[in-house]
Amino acid sequence: MNETCLRAYKALKINQKYKFITYTIRDHREVVVDRTCGPQCTYGDFLEALPPNESRYAVYDYTY
Repeated sequence: MNETCLRAYKALKINQKYKFITYTIRDHREVVVDRTCGPQCTYGDFLEALPPNESRYAVYDYTY
């Protein structure tokens, strides 16, 4: 996992800068940030960000 992935995760977890982050594997060897979305995004936006025929790792900041 590269440094950009870690920074994005910390921004979501600590600063609540993102509602979700999706990650993908590039060149079959490196995990990279695929997409981020700000705190205004909804769960529907998150679902739309997931491609139907490709794998993604994701972190979603669920509010309860």
